[in-house]
This record gives sequence, structure tokens and C-alpha cells, in this order.
Amino acid sequence: MLANPADAPTSLGFHGGGLGFSGIAGVAVALDTFKSAGNPSNNFVGITDGPVKAKTPARLHWLATTTTVPSLRATHVVKVALAGGTLTVTIDGTQVLSKAVTVGPQVMLGFTAGTGAQTDVHSVSNVTITAPPPPVTVGDPTTGGWTLNGSSLIAGGALQLTQASASSQAGSAFWPTPVRSANLKATFTTTIGGGTGADGMAFVVGNATDPPTALGASGGGLGFSGVPGVAVALDTYQNAANPSGNFVGVTDGPVTTSAPDLLHWLTTNSAVPSLRATHLVTVTLIAGTVTVTIDGTQVLSTAVTVGPTVLLGFSGGSGNQTDTHSVSNVAITAA
Repeated sequence: MLANPADAPTSLGFHGGGLGFSGIAGVAVALDTFKSAGNPSNNFVGITDGPVKAKTPARLHWLATTTTVPSLRATHVVKVALAGGTLTVTIDGTQVLSKAVTVGPQVMLGFTAGTGAQTDVHSVSNVTITAPPPPVTVGDPTTGGWTLNGSSLIAGGALQLTQASASSQAGSAFWPTPVRSANLKATFTTTIGGGTGADGMAFVVGNATDPPTALGASGGGLGFSGVPGVAVALDTYQNAANPSGNFVGVTDGPVTTSAPDLLHWLTTNSAVPSLRATHLVTVTLIAGTVTVTIDGTQVLSTAVTVGPTVLLGFSGGSGNQTDTHSVSNVAITAA
């Protein structure tokens, strides 16, 4: 049974054909051994979302059924998987049923059974259940909890990574607790400008073992070079390693440790609007692929190698030329 999380763990449905489930909000995978008016046979597996009518709790409504199953009045190994909204049922290693169902982001799990005039012992053993933990939400740096390093500071309702008033700066800010990387989404507003135009800023997906005090090289290192991991960079200065003076790129660190201000690019795109402005940026990391959109338009997508958990942050850098690099309206979810 996959019940509504609002249901109490003391919930108990109707007996008989209600299988102890009828009356509990949710869906259930049933092993049914009695042929009632609503059942296809006296030996079938079905997926139900409750009774046909509240006035007939002993008659379940079936979303899907199959009678092509071994005798259920025996011992079997049953596996139920819910992935992407689809319930799949296997018995003794053979898939017998698969059906799309509607459930909430969280469910209450359990087992039920029922008897009527005829009876059986219905028992369950060797139960193993795995479920991903709920998504983690990371808030905006202006609300606190982030570790600020180097030239980073909170000003004007935003995280400023560098200031246009000073040269050769490097700033970073990290959420101190690693998060899962399998399904990650970050949206934030970037504002770059106020100076002579360099060098850029980055959204950092660092190694989980990186300390939240990590700070990379200034200038073309964007405050990231030297921090293990990958980063999505908004770069506004053309050096020897950069394709232009206005591009978005994904980097895995410096070309060489002896030249920390020259980043190695996994992919770049110069066909983007002027980055020395204000933009809404979205970065997703799903199953090892980073995708970047600016103001709702996808500009990059590439495969990256990261661990199962990562340290998230922002970085920025300036050299002889400067800009204020700031981030605001940060919203991050990780699952």
C-alpha cells in the first residue's frame, strides 16, 4: 500500500474484498484470491485506488489487473517498484504488471489484508524497502548559513563575489553541507558590471570533501581554479584560454597548476547575450549532465563527472580590470 501521507499509521480499511485497504486514501498492489462481482478471477494481481463506491467498500476499483500469475495461495517473492510515477510488480522474478499511478511526492507505506466468510492466513516476511530521502532545499546566501571567503560579502540584498572598486580579487561562497548530485537544480540572478570588464563568475559544483572555506585563483581563475570539481562560468574577459570576451562555459579547473588563471573548458558558447548585465540563470545537473539556461534559453549542455554528493557554491574573480560580480534570488533543490 502506498497511502496518502496525511493518513494516520493507525489507518485500517474494510475487511473482505476491501482487503483491509478500501477506505484508505492512496493506491495498493493487491494479491487477490477471491472472485467477487468486481474481480476478474479468484487468482490475480491488481493495482487499485480504492472502492468503486463508498457505499460498496468490499468492491475495489482496479486500475490494472492480470490473471496470468501463479497460484497466489503459496509462498512467493514479490517486488514492487515505483519509478517516474509507474508501479511495476514482479513475482518470483517475472514482471506481471506495470501501470502509471498518481501519488504525491511522499507516501506512507504499509501492508493490509482482509477476509470475509472464507478465510486464509495472509503473512509477509523478509521485507526490504528503499526510498530516496526527500529533496534538500538550499536558501539564498543573504538569509545566512553560507560560508563567505576572500572578497565575498553581502551588500545591497545580494552576494557580492568581487567589487568593481578593487583589482585582483577572488571571492567564493559555499553552502557548508554537501548535497546529492543525481537531480540538482539551481536558479539565481546574476549581475555583472560597474567596472572596466573582467573577469567573470561561476556556479561551483565542488567535491564533497572540499572545505566550505575553499577559494580559488583570482583573475581568469574566477575564484574557482584550484577548487576540485566543476563549475559553470559566466566569463567576460578573453585570455589565452578563452574563446571570447563574453561566453558561458563549463570548466573542470586550470589547464595546468602552473597557470591557475587559465581554465580548461569542457564546453563553451559565445552565442549568449552580454553577460555584463542582469540575467536569470538556471543550472541543472541530472544523471551526470549539466544544462545551463539564461533568461529561459538553453545555452549549454554537457556531461560531467561528479561524485554522488557535491559542495555547492559561487565564485568570482577579477584581475587588472574589474567588475562587481553579484548573485541574488538563489534557489537550489537537490534530490
